[in-house]
Amino acid sequence: MRCARNTICTHLGACISKENEKVGVSDRIRAIADAKSLTLKDLGEQTDTSYRTLQNYISDQRSVGSEFLGALSEKMGVSATWVLTGIGPMLLDAQQPEHSNFHMPLMAGDFAQVPRYAVEASAGPGLWVDDEETSGYYAFNRKWLARRGLSPNNLAVIAVRGDSMEPKLRSGDLILIDRSQTDIADGLAYVIRIDNDLLVKSVQRTGAGRVALLSANTFYPPREMDISALGAQIEVVGRVVASMQEW
Repeated sequence: MRCARNTICTHLGACISKENEKVGVSDRIRAIADAKSLTLKDLGEQTDTSYRTLQNYISDQRSVGSEFLGALSEKMGVSATWVLTGIGPMLLDAQQPEHSNFHMPLMAGDFAQVPRYAVEASAGPGLWVDDEETSGYYAFNRKWLARRGLSPNNLAVIAVRGDSMEPKLRSGDLILIDRSQTDIADGLAYVIRIDNDLLVKSVQRTGAGRVALLSANTFYPPREMDISALGAQIEVVGRVVASMQEW
């Protein structure tokens, strides 16, 4: 699923600090306080968030937590989607039709945290290991994950670098990977480790044990290889199941 440029995927429930963001989460947190005629200290008290934590959110020193988002929704009627993306109205009531049955605010328990790993695909070198350093967490709506058959325990978020997958994926985009989906299916995108390089490519089977790694950017020719002969040199890390953009 692609998101509009300048936005983060609307199914996210948290974010990490972003470089070069023109209007971001910190600005929208301030806007909430202004709209409710609250100081940041008051906002923290009403959402059971310490003033220090709120300051860290404002200064992009800490990822916005799902508990804070849930409190904003439950106690103040603020849309978590608007906080994270700027899409839609600030207040939940403003986006629901009259007499709607779908007006219940999101709670902290509605979100599952997924780690963001400090590795990049298509940037090489970048070795994927289970204890790779995390640089924050994203919180995804559990219902959104369930509808797609995704388990939070199998998911990870990493960044893309390079232009080989443009226009589908641009350098700096984030991708959500399902690490349980390692059996290659034609036409789907995967993160693949070849020696110490991480690549994100579409994959097409070309014969017994052979695949072609395809780039969306036609400047890059297909790369065909015999994966059965490479052994431990190649590993399918997981399938790309969603993408988002950071500005």
